[in-house]
Amino acid sequence: MSRIPIEWEIFQTMGVQVPHVEKLYVPDLCVIPSDVFPTAKPPVEGAEALLVVEITSPSNVEHDRKKKRWAYAHAPVPLYLLVDAYDVSGPSVTLFSNPNNGDYGTITKGHFGTRVHLPEPFGFDIDTGVFPEV
Repeated sequence: MSRIPIEWEIFQTMGVQVPHVEKLYVPDLCVIPSDVFPTAKPPVEGAEALLVVEITSPSNVEHDRKKKRWAYAHAPVPLYLLVDAYDVSGPSVTLFSNPNNGDYGTITKGHFGTRVHLPEPFGFDIDTGVFPEV
């Protein structure tokens, strides 16, 4: 959080509207520029978010991996970070970026313990070694 500019807000319960499918999602974490709020009331349009983060649980694994990926790409949310402790290949973190035509053009995946680079406008790495395994 200390690396997030003061001009951005971090939310745990912000609704993100996906107009293409007329759905509202509430990601586990969402980063939105502060200047969005003088003119917008929650929920915010997905395209206004800089990053959404979903953390899987046993009951929502497939929803986070498939439906939310599709919806966020259609919004388009520029960065979708999926923290997936239930991945069959071992706990992993997947960054989806460059949304185009309803999917993400770039997918970067690493297991817990690796560093995941958040591209600009963030421009820093996340150390996933501190993520607890289930």
